[in-house]
Amino acid sequence: MPSTEEQVKSVILKYKSGVHKQQIARELKMGLEYIGLICRELERKGNLVFRNGLYSLMMLAHKPTKRRPRVSRRKPRITIPNNSAKLARKVSAKSVLLAIPKMTEGLIDVLEGAGYKTIESLADAPLTRFMQETKLELQEAARLINQARKALNKIGE
Repeated sequence: MPSTEEQVKSVILKYKSGVHKQQIARELKMGLEYIGLICRELERKGNLVFRNGLYSLMMLAHKPTKRRPRVSRRKPRITIPNNSAKLARKVSAKSVLLAIPKMTEGLIDVLEGAGYKTIESLADAPLTRFMQETKLELQEAARLINQARKALNKIGE
């Protein structure tokens, strides 16, 4: 009598395009959790491939497609022309952050205390880390980040 792993492989071999573990369990009249355990073990050994919710044998599996290189979706940083560098040094962080709607000086103090002194740093901040560092609630933190991004888009246009 063949082993359970061999039985699972034979059922998968019938379906060349791949088969769901429920179909395997139905055909072998075994429990779904047990079949899932066997399939994960066969996958770990390199005999099966799990893709798009279906199991298929490794020798019949499609070759992985070449991945395209990731394209950065970040907006380019704002650069200040050389002739206005002196002017930019005079502008404080508070006046830069005040360009964001509904920004108060108390909120700017909280942001500066957490290390967010520019619109760029605020716009690039991950939401969860930003919330932890500033102790702001979700809605307020999301609003600030979104408004900073909008302000950057307006500056970049």
